[in-house]
Amino acid sequence: MNANELADKSFMGLWDAYTSKKMECEDLEEKLRQQQSEIDSLEGEIFVKDAIRRSYREALEQIATGSIAGESNNYKATVYVMRQIALDALAILRKAQGNESITRSI
Repeated sequence: MNANELADKSFMGLWDAYTSKKMECEDLEEKLRQQQSEIDSLEGEIFVKDAIRRSYREALEQIATGSIAGESNNYKATVYVMRQIALDALAILRKAQGNESITRSI
């Protein structure tokens, strides 16, 4: 093997190593982008769920204090809203209780 062939072989080995590492970096970059997208999505969900919880809490406080009754002239609409809030709150509590029992079993 002469010097040129040895140089070519060495270059090809280095090139193969470079392209392999480059592909690994590109794969990692894509995975990081996907994870960041998932994080952004979860942060959005958390924000929305927190807003809903605050809304429910405020509505439940209004129901408990009776202040919601003075907000509407339509009794049926007020009762419907109170019923929906109560049903949603119960569903959240049931879900939280179910998650709590799952956590305890682990």
